[in-house]
Amino acid sequence: MKSLPRYRQCFVCGADNSAGLAITFRTDGEKVYAEFSPRECHTGYKAHIHGGILASVLDEIMGWAICARTGLMFYTWELTIRYHRPAHPGMRLRAVANMVEDKGRYQTAEGCITDEQGEIYARGTGKYKPIKDEERAEILSYLEKEDGERPTVDDLLGG
Repeated sequence: MKSLPRYRQCFVCGADNSAGLAITFRTDGEKVYAEFSPRECHTGYKAHIHGGILASVLDEIMGWAICARTGLMFYTWELTIRYHRPAHPGMRLRAVANMVEDKGRYQTAEGCITDEQGEIYARGTGKYKPIKDEERAEILSYLEKEDGERPTVDDLLGG
C-alpha cells in the first residue's frame, strides 16, 4: 500500500498539529484506508467523541479516495454523515473510502468508520468538485510525502 501526502498542520492528517489526529492515509489504488485513535481533546460530551471529528475523517478520506483514483484534488461540495453509535477516546478506529462515480463536474465517494471488530460508527457520502490546476500546484507546494519530499501529481495516484 502507498502512503498519501499530507499537510503537516492539517487537523486530520497533520503530524505537527498538536490537537489533530495525525492520520496517515494509505491506498491500494482503489480504496483509501486509515487507522486512528481519537483522544479526550476530541470529545463533545464527556467520553463521547464529537461527531464533527468523525465527519472530518470521513470527509478527508473520501476526498483522498477520489484523488487516488483520478490524480486530481477536490473541494468538498456536499457531505452527508449517518452516525450509528458513539465513539470514545482511546478507541482504535478504522476508516475506508472509495470513489463511487464521476459525474463530470463533480465526483462522488463513500466511506465508513468502524472499530477493530467491524462495528460501524459512522458512514458518509460526499460530492467533491475538482480544484483548478493552478490551485493544485499551490497545494502540492506545501504537501509532503512520508520521506519529507514534495509530492508530484503522480504521488497523488494510488497503486
